[in-house]
Amino acid sequence: MRGWMSAAAVAACGIMVGNAEATSVVTLDWQGYVGGSIKTNLGNRNAGLMRWSQSAGDAVSVNLTDVTKKSGGGTITGFLAFCIEPLESLHNGGNEFAVLEPEQAPNKPAPMGAIRAENMGKLFEVGFLGTSEDDWKVNGSFDMNYIKAFQLAVWEVVNEAVVNGMQTLNILKGDTADRGGFYSNYSDSHAIASLSQSLLDQAMASDTSANLIAFGAPFEDVTRRSQDQITLSSTPPAPPMVPTPAAAAAGLLGLAGLAGRRGR
Repeated sequence: MRGWMSAAAVAACGIMVGNAEATSVVTLDWQGYVGGSIKTNLGNRNAGLMRWSQSAGDAVSVNLTDVTKKSGGGTITGFLAFCIEPLESLHNGGNEFAVLEPEQAPNKPAPMGAIRAENMGKLFEVGFLGTSEDDWKVNGSFDMNYIKAFQLAVWEVVNEAVVNGMQTLNILKGDTADRGGFYSNYSDSHAIASLSQSLLDQAMASDTSANLIAFGAPFEDVTRRSQDQITLSSTPPAPPMVPTPAAAAAGLLGLAGLAGRRGR
């Protein structure tokens, strides 16, 4: 997916999406940032492309790969995710999350809903560089401009309002009336802001949306809330329901009966 641009992407925490069960609760261990992080003015929090491993709970449908271990070095089996809720913080060791459909996360300021979730899937479709840490490198080094830009784009999708069933995704700061309620504090010419806007433009032009999985800190317990996360799901979306021949025939009979009643 790197072909459209030379720089690497903005990373962030992720949300649970896809075919996950909303009742599942898992413990995920934060293994640190991939390359570094971006500081946001939303609650003065850091976020970026993050490494995670799982220590408890049901198995989750994520794309597992080798990730660098936060303490002691070495590698462990885990996954990469982005932040969708920068108002909270993360904890060393276990972070408890509920497995959610993407539209059900984050818990602050409010769940994304179907429109934002679809746009998030489009953003991941065009800009998520891969499930391996090496996928996010250029010439052997993490491309932090791209990682930060992708994170900014994620926050834009989560935080921008839906008006008349649509989002106007404009991260660039300026006096334009369509920039919306969330935008970058970088100048319009800044490489990170421009990269982020390019990602958003490509996402909105996409006809396809990636299948995601979200991890949301339990809504009911403030003391256990952590930054919600989102990443690619390893489970493909469910195929559309196709009626059996018998069900289709029954439906046609029902329509014929209704037409007959109306005729009388």
